[in-house]
Amino acid sequence: MLRFKLTKLISLAILVFSLSSCIKEPHSYYRETITFQEATLAPETYWNGEDGTGSKIFGSVSFYNKFEENESGGYWKGFAYSNITDIETQGSENQYSAYLSIGGYPGNVYSVVHVNGESATMSFINVGTPISILITNSTFAYFSMKNGNGSIAPFGPGDWFMLTITGYNINNDPIDSVEFYLADYREGKTKIIDEWKQVNLNSLSGSTKIIFTLSSSISDEFGLNIPAYFCIDNFEISYTE
Repeated sequence: MLRFKLTKLISLAILVFSLSSCIKEPHSYYRETITFQEATLAPETYWNGEDGTGSKIFGSVSFYNKFEENESGGYWKGFAYSNITDIETQGSENQYSAYLSIGGYPGNVYSVVHVNGESATMSFINVGTPISILITNSTFAYFSMKNGNGSIAPFGPGDWFMLTITGYNINNDPIDSVEFYLADYREGKTKIIDEWKQVNLNSLSGSTKIIFTLSSSISDEFGLNIPAYFCIDNFEISYTE
């Protein structure tokens, strides 16, 4: 009888162990919003990598930056950070300002993005689900499209300026892309983005990085004739570990 009871107890223990091994622990879930406020700046100033510190990490995301000295003082690409609210000055002297028709928010830090190749790359600490991001034009690009510059006339019928946001998986294969028109004069439209617009990024789930690229009807064999700039803020992403 004792042997029978021991056999039953052992069988029950094996069953409980087998079942417990089949039950996975619930995945932990983490969600964050990158606001860039950690980039401490004096009022109405910017950071563009001139100090040589290079790419910056905010929360779980690394933002590429490269600065190179040249005869005109320096050249940067990737992500810079700014709290400049000037929406009146036109030209390259005002390349660090987001264009907001209602005016900027003093003290709010956002990122100015300069696209050159794959310079506009955001890399994640883990496989993530991008949720959304705020996007607007830079003042530099806005006035180039609205009023023209030395290279182009003001935007007219059929013209457009588009941002493409592509997510890549751990094998560096593209998952999906989201398109957002920074300016659209097709089919009777006359819109140039002049406020923060929230763009849904849920289709990029499973990404380990995002690369931003720009394209336009106003291009030639050398690339864009529009300043290759735009601005972002409040990037939201979640992770399941």
